Amino acid sequence: MSLSSRAGSFSSDFSSAPANATTYGNAQVDTTSPALKLTTAAAGFNQSGSFVINDLDPGQRVNGFTATFYLRMGGGTTPPGDGICFVFGTDVPNAAFDEDGSGGAGTISGLVVTFDAYDNSLGDNTEGPEFRIKIQGNLAASRKISNQFQTGAGYVPVTISYSTSGTLTLVYNNAVMFTNVVTLGPFATGARFGFGSRCGGGANQDQFIQNLNITTTTVSRFYVKGSAQPFPSIGIASNATFQVQLNDSGASVDPTTVTMSFKGAAVTPAASKNGAVTTIGYTPPALLAGNSTNRMIISFGYSNDASIDSLLYDFTVAATPLWSLAPNSRVYLPPDTDLSGGTTPLYRSLALSPHTNHLYIVSRTNNASGFGISVNVLDSTSGADLYRMSTNGIQSGGTITLTCVTVAEDGAIYACNVTTTNGVIIYKWANDSSTTDPQIVYNAANPGSPSNSRWGDALWSRGAGPATQLLLDSFFHTNILVLSATDAYATNFTAAPYTNAYTGGTSGLAIGRSIQFGPTNTWFVKKRTSSGTAPPVPAKPLQFVGYTTGPNTTTSLLSDSDYYGQVGGLTVDLSRNLAAGILFVTNTTIPDRLQVYDISNLASPLQIAQYNFPVNHLKNNNMIGQVIFGQTMIYAVDGNNGVIAVPVSPPPPTVLNIARSGSSAVLSWNNLNPAFFPQSSPTARPFSWTVLNQPISVSGNTNIVTDALTGTNKFYRLLK
Repeated sequence: MSLSSRAGSFSSDFSSAPANATTYGNAQVDTTSPALKLTTAAAGFNQSGSFVINDLDPGQRVNGFTATFYLRMGGGTTPPGDGICFVFGTDVPNAAFDEDGSGGAGTISGLVVTFDAYDNSLGDNTEGPEFRIKIQGNLAASRKISNQFQTGAGYVPVTISYSTSGTLTLVYNNAVMFTNVVTLGPFATGARFGFGSRCGGGANQDQFIQNLNITTTTVSRFYVKGSAQPFPSIGIASNATFQVQLNDSGASVDPTTVTMSFKGAAVTPAASKNGAVTTIGYTPPALLAGNSTNRMIISFGYSNDASIDSLLYDFTVAATPLWSLAPNSRVYLPPDTDLSGGTTPLYRSLALSPHTNHLYIVSRTNNASGFGISVNVLDSTSGADLYRMSTNGIQSGGTITLTCVTVAEDGAIYACNVTTTNGVIIYKWANDSSTTDPQIVYNAANPGSPSNSRWGDALWSRGAGPATQLLLDSFFHTNILVLSATDAYATNFTAAPYTNAYTGGTSGLAIGRSIQFGPTNTWFVKKRTSSGTAPPVPAKPLQFVGYTTGPNTTTSLLSDSDYYGQVGGLTVDLSRNLAAGILFVTNTTIPDRLQVYDISNLASPLQIAQYNFPVNHLKNNNMIGQVIFGQTMIYAVDGNNGVIAVPVSPPPPTVLNIARSGSSAVLSWNNLNPAFFPQSSPTARPFSWTVLNQPISVSGNTNIVTDALTGTNKFYRLLK
């Protein structure tokens, strides 16, 4: 089977200047230390450089390409800037252009893949660092990152591939950033490849390319007309319908031969033909699950050609919470008594019991200390309201009578008040029965801290019974307490004081923050700049701290500022290499957001998901909120903005299993991550990979493909 004709190619290691390409602006080919140098840190600021390759396929329309190169984005300022772009289009200028494909000659209207290293965001629009894909000026996809562009003095491999389906896949440093993103059918004749770059007035870096290789294929038999729908293919509606149009080009598509697989199952699409255009459509019989990736494979033949061709698409439904509670939707989610300033959220904290599957939310129904205190019990799976715990014995007093709540490993529930006089009261419920009264387990002036210290805005627990420990810190000071149970029933605690010089400083901080135990004698703390600073907000780091006893000392193990400055309430789950935090916005026409990160490298977080809170932003002037991880969900409360529960579990690693059955190979892999598809190659070194288009059968969570073995060797892989 041949989808298209092999055509042009470009290859250069830049040991000599390529004859069929031109540099513009600050770009140069360095043949001494072979590289295409788009900008250099040594050249200072306000640079723009581009590299444009002559048309590789004169008179022909490119229907697919693969571009590989090695990229260096390092050195220069902190933060570095500004980025590069890879472009393909008919209006690529003979002039310098920037990382967005813009310059003195206008903006490129074709394909622009941007590697944006600098956050140029204004207000609440966090633009970079990120990857962006634009087609005809329309955003097809974006992917937030943190410091992954910072390669130092080294280089990382990059692969950009554009398929006959009109989709694009981007692999950066061996990590798949995008797979099968819908862009556009083939470009008109005369399209050219190129790179653009920029360093602005206050940031710069080396932006170098090595070992550039591009191969193309040209139109044969058919091409995709326009973009497959819906476009963009990421963040689609759960009730989306799907359509793709095929234009004859050298052969005549037969609509009666069209077959479709959707989510691994055979379905019946609608197919019709009008002149040279075949329209294929499909409407799923039910709503698509939020956050799901839905693979669509279309196969078809021709009335005047024996070939069978296929198209492959991945459509991702918008990320939506599994359940949410809007402000005012329940009596214990009341409005702030300071509606204009948003300074006194009446619900601030939540906790989860691993034993009962219950979620706990502490609330006040009035700002007056001691009035309307409730500890509310919810079903964590559904968010259903269950009952209230006893608050008999909760003492009035302090700035807030009861605020933070946490659950120890034995299911005991702890909560505390807030004071500004260097004291705190901590209560314990032995269980969450509505008849179990709380008892005071700690009520003392906290040792080692100033008399005006504020305590109780953050609380964490670990251990069980006599091994229970509690962790809390002081606002605006450097004091942290580790409280340890002193008896077998954990009814009394003693405090060990520590001084923690938070790397982000102690001035200009919001009350809202997060603190939690890490492994053994460690903790995490994350603070946020106060609301007095308008976005973009200076980032405050996630700090990982080790502590020792006798004497009580601390050591900073990591301080990472690679989260957006607007993110607070961050919690980490090292067992799953995940972190999640609340991005507090200021614009009242958009909602606050929960952002989820892959922290496989703790010093290099990578955003993998984002979820909106249930209403547009309501003022939460002190950035108060909390995030906790459950077994299958992440829960977040955002003061004045409600509660959400979102999926927690990343798909397990996808492994390709191969077994022989007679003269066939049986391939199988889990389908919990549906973006993978199989390829085969008859040779190794070099490989010659082609997509396996045999039907995929589904058995539970397993995809199965049977492939006939031919020749002496056959190699297989899964690709996203």
